[in-house]
Amino acid sequence: MNRCVRLIAILAIAGCSQPSEPPLGPSLERSSDSRSEATASAAVMYWNQAATDVVGAMNLPIPLPPMPESRIYAMTAGAVHDALNAIVPRYRQYAYQDRAPRQVNAAAAVAGAVEAILRPVVVAAAADPVFPNPNPGQVLDQAWHSFLATIPDGPEKAAGLALGNAAAAAMLARRANDGSGGAGLAPYSGTGVPGAYRPTPPFGFDPDYLTGLADAQTWGSVRPFAIPSGAAFRSGPPYGTEDPSVAVRRLRYAADFNEVKALGGATSHRTQEQTDIALFWMENSPRGWNRVAQILGARRRLDGWQLGRLFALLHFAEADAYITSLESKYHYKFWRPITAIRFADQDNNPRTAADPAWDVLTSTFGVPTPPVPEFPSAHATAGGAAAAILEATFGRVEFSMSSTTLPGAVRTFRSIGAAARENAESRVFIGYHFRHATEVGLDQGRRIGQFVVRNGLPRN
Repeated sequence: MNRCVRLIAILAIAGCSQPSEPPLGPSLERSSDSRSEATASAAVMYWNQAATDVVGAMNLPIPLPPMPESRIYAMTAGAVHDALNAIVPRYRQYAYQDRAPRQVNAAAAVAGAVEAILRPVVVAAAADPVFPNPNPGQVLDQAWHSFLATIPDGPEKAAGLALGNAAAAAMLARRANDGSGGAGLAPYSGTGVPGAYRPTPPFGFDPDYLTGLADAQTWGSVRPFAIPSGAAFRSGPPYGTEDPSVAVRRLRYAADFNEVKALGGATSHRTQEQTDIALFWMENSPRGWNRVAQILGARRRLDGWQLGRLFALLHFAEADAYITSLESKYHYKFWRPITAIRFADQDNNPRTAADPAWDVLTSTFGVPTPPVPEFPSAHATAGGAAAAILEATFGRVEFSMSSTTLPGAVRTFRSIGAAARENAESRVFIGYHFRHATEVGLDQGRRIGQFVVRNGLPRN
């Protein structure tokens, strides 16, 4: 594959995430209180942040798409949850079912679990034949050595590290051959039917964009973490019909078409607020919603077991949201706004007008539309799933947060639901989605999150 095309593709999907902020939560101090809730809480928060820092280091030179990122976080969080509940079985374990020895350091168990999940990831990044990247391994090594220095040497530390490794091994075994290995850009041919997906610029190989590349075509069949299957929460069809040529003649479609054409383009007359919303929420959803969980978890002073379960449920739901959304996307194969607008003279809808030069907001700094079908919005689905998990823990709560893709900006929300709605709407302002796809995605994600809340990791 052309080196530049590959780089642009992954930039588009990853949303140009940057390394995250300094760790949140209580500072780690050298302590022999090996099983205390405070020690475990600090360890969970530290290693949750360390995982995002390692993934952040993977963003150069090639950012990681949100689908595999969500899988990494789900595995690390699940392994941490299992390690802690092997020590004190407060919640049902996920992959690792054994019990810990009586004398074990909980903080060491958390560290061992995360390091053992992330080590194969950073080894693979360093060995990439096209873009070898040793930075993630260096970040992980620094976090590892700094953390271990806070734990007194001895049998409890050794037992904790062994427990963490065992929990990680169980998670890795459970996720082996889960279908995630075949994801990536692959050839795709469109039908030319109005409304049917066409490879998006710059991934089209012909003037009509009927042949080219599309990403993550098999991700919808990846084995989920908590839901029955990617198809279990499939959305209804776009604009009420599985025939794309009918969908694009609907009044609602025309309204959505003209909205995104007016607000989501590189030269559109958005308000500054709309532009800020588009860029603020551009970062990968698993990273952004993890930050919200950190903020609220620290404010509520959740203990290590509560934090471990929160992060596990959140990232199980995020991973399953991407699996579900990609399953729906490739089931319906609806076209993106950029091709819809450029080829509107073929949609048989008198309320739409073609603009062959139209491009998305992010094209102004070299990031194109993500090369996957439009409906529903995966970004909105991930936001809806996260909101359902966080609301179940924290209820209606006001909070402020930052973003790696609009540095220096802080946005305040009156509720988690309000943040999820703005996250969904941001995809209209950035030009990636019609409003209908964001609304359906938000609802799809909420249904996934509610299922995970009801069925995932219950109290023993």
